[in-house]
Amino acid sequence: MHFFYLSINILIFLFIYFIIFASISGYGMKFSSIINYNFKNTFDSYFIGLPVVTLFSFIIFLTVGFSDYFNILFLLLGVFFFVMQKKSIKFSMIFLISFFLGIVISKSHDDFGVYHFQYVKEIYNSKNYIGIANLDFRYSYSSIFGYLQALFKLPFYDYKFIQIPIYLIYVSFVGYIFTSINLTKDKIFSYLKLTLIFLLMIKFHRFSKQGYDFAGQFFTLLIFFKLFENENNLFKEKILIIYLFVFTVLIKLNNIIFSPLLLLLLNKENIASIIKNIKNNKILSSTLLLMVAVFFVNNFVKSGCLFINLKSSCFNKELISWSLSSSDFLINFNGRLFDYVELVEIWSKAFFTQVHLDKDSYLSFTDLAWVKYWFKNHFIYRISDFLLIFTLINIVLFLFLRKNFTLKLNKKYILLIPLSFIIILIWFFKIPEFRFGFSYILIFIFSIFISFININININKKFLIKSFVFLLIIFNLNNFLRIYENLDFRNVNRFKNFPWYNLNENFNYNIVYLDSDYSFAIPKNNDDFCWNAPTPCSLYTNVKFNKIFIYTIISKTN
Repeated sequence: MHFFYLSINILIFLFIYFIIFASISGYGMKFSSIINYNFKNTFDSYFIGLPVVTLFSFIIFLTVGFSDYFNILFLLLGVFFFVMQKKSIKFSMIFLISFFLGIVISKSHDDFGVYHFQYVKEIYNSKNYIGIANLDFRYSYSSIFGYLQALFKLPFYDYKFIQIPIYLIYVSFVGYIFTSINLTKDKIFSYLKLTLIFLLMIKFHRFSKQGYDFAGQFFTLLIFFKLFENENNLFKEKILIIYLFVFTVLIKLNNIIFSPLLLLLLNKENIASIIKNIKNNKILSSTLLLMVAVFFVNNFVKSGCLFINLKSSCFNKELISWSLSSSDFLINFNGRLFDYVELVEIWSKAFFTQVHLDKDSYLSFTDLAWVKYWFKNHFIYRISDFLLIFTLINIVLFLFLRKNFTLKLNKKYILLIPLSFIIILIWFFKIPEFRFGFSYILIFIFSIFISFININININKKFLIKSFVFLLIIFNLNNFLRIYENLDFRNVNRFKNFPWYNLNENFNYNIVYLDSDYSFAIPKNNDDFCWNAPTPCSLYTNVKFNKIFIYTIISKTN
């Protein structure tokens, strides 16, 4: 009987995995038809559909709120759009099955347990919350993907499927690279895509280590290749690239680092012409404007600030009751108070691996004291292993294709090197952590390849398929061994409810009852999180709730 229920759960998991991909891709297909864009394949449509679905989910949050059965109807509508297109459905399904083991995880990434999951839970159960950052300051930095994930909380299975849309970004990116490997006339891009497939399937096979930051990095790599697939310099393609870039910034603000490379879009179009063409593409340009507006509205609704990285953009609490104050930005970390805006930077520069320098001395630009600690604790192992794998992949491929390589200066691509180097510098001096910038490292290396190496070969379909099957074996073997290891009862990260990720009920909280008929949960210990606690759950005792129209305003008493 246990085996029967286990088999049913695995089949349901696989089915919903298909359905979510089909639904988001279906919305992408429908949006593409509205703007008269010929999407390349179903994987391309997945990336086009993600911003549309995310914008829709944010509007749902601000208006009627989420519900299980509404979520089902929304899913089915997207599937209807998908089936109506009848494009490569069979291939897409086979491709998805090949990567299914990757989404079967016992433990997700660290931030998922700290606040990502609870944020999705608060969003789903909210009564149109305004000022949710007053429950936990980290919610002000939470990705807009939280709204998207709330759409995939379903009856009977609750939050078991909310990780799937994020994982599908990885799968769809691999699928897009695989199916577009000979899309550009310049064959060096085919070679780079081939190396990237090897890297993605060898280095990034563990979804449990991925989060919103990886998703943004995959998007920037996608945009990089799309910049060169537009051989005819079509304006619609350029606008679509901007559309994807704006969404990448919505995922995580630090992805704005990629923006210098968008200067390549101005090759044959001056600013006046761009503005004119935007007006002629009203639906796409309106969607772009909506995305920009949502960026500020989302910040304002959550925190009372327009730009969460600038405390000066926060409104006065006398005017906006839920607005964050300067003291809210302070966080106790390792027994010391830090400004949260600076905390990510000093953490990415390995500040907490040393003890004798204060923050200002550590970050001094004149002596760059932090570099040696960063090199020892962040570059070694995290980035060096990544570069080593990439180098070995290129050595192996070079042995197969060496007769087709020649050194040649490609002047039309030479601008890539300074632009990508600027991106690397910004990343290095602001947030030099692997998960915030591995795509920038790759793009810089790719820029050197493109500028100085010429390759004259079409990637043979037979060779590509054999390579891909080989990589699939490695990918699935790694994930099978991981799953098998996590089924062991002695493993600290063992599965507690296979095939679902671990989601224990939290009993480590107290309930605070307010005079205004509101109540909220609060962790019993100051250093605990609201992981899977009842909603609303606050880290602070001084929160209050007020009802205005359909919205619940969350603020602090002092």
